Amino acid sequence: MKKLLFSFIVLTVFLFGCSDKPSNNGARSVVKELYKAGYEGDASTLERLLKHFEGYAGYEEELPEDLYDTVDEVGGIRHLEIDLVKKSEIIPEVIDGLDNAFDRNWRMVSVTMDEDYLMIWILQEIDGEFYVVDGEDYNADEIFIRAQEESEAGEVAHDELEAEVAAEDEGVEQPSSDDAWFGHWVYLDDYIKGNLIIEPIEGNQFNIVLGGSKINPFNNSSYANVVEATGVLDEYNNIFFTSTFDDMCTGTLVMEGDIISVNSTEACHSPKVYFSGEFLKEDSIQPGPLFSMENGAFEIYGVGFGDRPANVKRLLGNAVHEGPDEDGFYEWVLDYEDMLFSIFDNQVDTIVVDSVDVMELKSAIAALNPGDIYISEDQKTVYLYNTTTEQLLSYSLHPEDSSKASVLLTYADGNFQYSVENGWVVKVERLP
Repeated sequence: MKKLLFSFIVLTVFLFGCSDKPSNNGARSVVKELYKAGYEGDASTLERLLKHFEGYAGYEEELPEDLYDTVDEVGGIRHLEIDLVKKSEIIPEVIDGLDNAFDRNWRMVSVTMDEDYLMIWILQEIDGEFYVVDGEDYNADEIFIRAQEESEAGEVAHDELEAEVAAEDEGVEQPSSDDAWFGHWVYLDDYIKGNLIIEPIEGNQFNIVLGGSKINPFNNSSYANVVEATGVLDEYNNIFFTSTFDDMCTGTLVMEGDIISVNSTEACHSPKVYFSGEFLKEDSIQPGPLFSMENGAFEIYGVGFGDRPANVKRLLGNAVHEGPDEDGFYEWVLDYEDMLFSIFDNQVDTIVVDSVDVMELKSAIAALNPGDIYISEDQKTVYLYNTTTEQLLSYSLHPEDSSKASVLLTYADGNFQYSVENGWVVKVERLP
């Protein structure tokens, strides 16, 4: 998105009277509506939302194009990361500037463009409604306290690395590497399929490879990014790395148990694939039980409805395919070949498992006694209906091997209720 040419501090603001206060969530909804209007070319909605935005004058053609491009790049409105920003997260100087400009009547909403790059929108409550009155793109460390601290910490880490190199040149003993670093690590990100590989060189030095890919669901375009780097272990048992091909691409790895937290500079990021977040050691991954319940809801291998893709990866690792359903049945999937998780609005909403052990499944169901049991008229499909959550687990025996079954976990819909009403699916007292 092109940078809009206006400022929080110099903008002249007219103050308006307020009636009943709308909720903070309303400010976030207005920004979502703004992007939707820009994407759909809804000029009247844009005019309504931006009518108190003096900076909009002169950008009537450019701003809708920028909004459209942003939605297009992430693959649809549902993939936009729109967050209401709390004042406790904002650098005090920024708060002071906004308070002066908007007479303390403002809300901040951020739209994440990249890991450290944001579009910041300012909204005012006017006559009981929120309106967009300002907006500009910023690096996160220009707005957020935490990002500013991390940026400063990165500079300190760089200085420490230089000191270590100097000490090494003088013959000072450096920390030796820990085997726990070595191996493959899975990127716990909702949108990027990625991994980290760490291999020893000698002493306290490592070869590091960060790789990741992302698919745009709007046009199925695939984006990738790879960083090859050399890392050095410091006295605090953290790794500072520098890219083999770009000295501006640097970062730190901090290990706590089976998790490595990666913090890398903007030079390491591509426009679509960035590497800052948590990575889980691949050989530590352990799925949950085949069937269980959490807070009254069904789970398969520890995954339940509402879980984000990163949580699925935490339990099962990277999927073979992460992106639009190649068969077109679901919108977005994590496909592990023998099981599939449908993702809607960035949350699991359907689980399909090709083959499970029937006795293991029946034992787990019997132990939990989790709901009403039904069976199809042809005796081929068993249904477990959770009356509280309206979840529906069904399983069907494999024709060629009755010790195995395929499993589907979804929500009961009108078809199930209709089948029960017409006697095609019958309630029974116990599992067959």
